[in-house]
Amino acid sequence: MKKKHHLSLEDTFEESFHLFTIYCEEESYRMAFILNRMLDLQLQKTKSIVRKKDLGEFAVYEYLDHSKYQHWYLVSNHSLLKSEMPATDLFSSSNTIFEQKIHYVKELKKAPYLLKFDAEVDASFLRNLLKKLQSIPQIYTAELINLAQLKNQKLLIF
Repeated sequence: MKKKHHLSLEDTFEESFHLFTIYCEEESYRMAFILNRMLDLQLQKTKSIVRKKDLGEFAVYEYLDHSKYQHWYLVSNHSLLKSEMPATDLFSSSNTIFEQKIHYVKELKKAPYLLKFDAEVDASFLRNLLKKLQSIPQIYTAELINLAQLKNQKLLIF
């Protein structure tokens, strides 16, 4: 009788990255422009993440720095889902439009943007990057997230 061996890729693969939350009121294209200018990046819109369950669309900007072996992602954490409800009143001729804010990472729902940084760096680099983010006038605040506290890190693997 043959023995079956099962391999689980989820157990053996773990991506290491750093995650910052960014709090501001800028549109995603403006936020990418500001980060490009202030951090000397070249973030470009590459794709949008569309979730099937709620049809949320989240903008993603990406920059791969080959010389420093760094991979940057700016991800919009908020999306507005618009739905239209037909008029039910006899005298009303217009439809009612509802807007619902949905979040890509629900645990970080107060943060409009997530900055994912893939690179092997030391703690002083992360502290300096956080200070730079916090010094940008359009950004209210930024935080370095402890990834161990996130329940669903798989959402951040692109």
